[in-house]
Amino acid sequence: MFKTKGLFHPGMKREVILLFIAIAFIGLSQGFAENLWTNYYSIIGMQTSDRTLLEPIREMPGLLMMFIIAALSFLTLGRMGAIAMLTRASGLILLAFLVNSFSPLFLVFMVVVSLGDHIFMPLRNSIGITVARVGSEGKVIGVMDAMATVLFMAASLPILFFFSGKQIADYRLLFILAAISSLMAGTALFLMRTRRSAEVTVKARLVFKKKFWLYYLISFISGLRKQIFLVFAPWMLVKTFSQPLQTMTLLSIVGAFTIFFFNPFMGHLIDRYGERRLLVGGGIIATAIYATYAVLCTRSPEDSIVVLALLALSFIDRLSQSTLMGRDVFVKHTADHPDEIMPTLSAGVSMDHIASVLSPMLGGLLWVTLGAQWVFIAGAVIGILYTSMCFLVPPKKKDVPQEVANAV
Repeated sequence: MFKTKGLFHPGMKREVILLFIAIAFIGLSQGFAENLWTNYYSIIGMQTSDRTLLEPIREMPGLLMMFIIAALSFLTLGRMGAIAMLTRASGLILLAFLVNSFSPLFLVFMVVVSLGDHIFMPLRNSIGITVARVGSEGKVIGVMDAMATVLFMAASLPILFFFSGKQIADYRLLFILAAISSLMAGTALFLMRTRRSAEVTVKARLVFKKKFWLYYLISFISGLRKQIFLVFAPWMLVKTFSQPLQTMTLLSIVGAFTIFFFNPFMGHLIDRYGERRLLVGGGIIATAIYATYAVLCTRSPEDSIVVLALLALSFIDRLSQSTLMGRDVFVKHTADHPDEIMPTLSAGVSMDHIASVLSPMLGGLLWVTLGAQWVFIAGAVIGILYTSMCFLVPPKKKDVPQEVANAV
């Protein structure tokens, strides 16, 4: 279904196979765990104020990502990825066996899981870009996303039929399965023979460069937007509109099934038309969604039409997140040399997470003092700002500098 012929560099078949094995197991791990979080938080007794406290703590590793990646720069990208997956698995195992309720220990273990996830964030697309032929980066990222999505769906389906989501034991078993999948992904990444040279790893010094200012700004605003999608919209569905684990999982499965077909197409559009159109389109959609959330979230939880509309909006918002892959391709097209790519992506992750630490605290304050609708009004304003910044991305993809093409 997805053509891969001609997308990858010749002579890297082994690394491509290992990369896709790793991506498949990461998809399984996410399918077992990522659907659970909002309902799990409710089961262990979290309140809205606790939920908004958790997110800044959970996002703290993102603030330190430039320095963490720099400290690991003596390793290859594959070995860095293996460490990330081992860290994620450790946190999931600790949650499974040592947590029964909301407590400081729970917060510590969530930071461990988050640390593993954040280490892998800049590595994932960087490894994909490394093995891609010049001009096929968007397609490769799209195919990787599609494969992860298939396994995400496979891991999510049993939750619909075999887990009630009403007992802590259900969550423990799924955390263990997610941890095992992470360890398998880490093994595949460990075996990859990615280079340790300047083309693909981060140097010990990490600096912000003026020419990437727009990427940093878009990443910061993306972090503000992301928390509406990840934190407040699901929390509204579970706490205000009482949606069970099965409904939230089904929403994820339907979204993942659509993304399976959607992401490679999005990658194709980026390669053909440039990243600006995709980024702007995603911003416009997000603005409209959050404005509609603000209107609907005050309606009666018993109104089935309102609930269906909110679920549909959440689904569309999930699809719009696919446009964010354009940020990484924008960096590739702005770079003058390959050793600028990974440090810039890492800096972007840190910028994203500065916003991700601030946004939940401010959003939680709005929710508690003024009402949930003001969180989504603020989200619509953020969407307008994000769209305005994306309009500044060059309308046509720049030619990749010959030095980059040769070195990569």
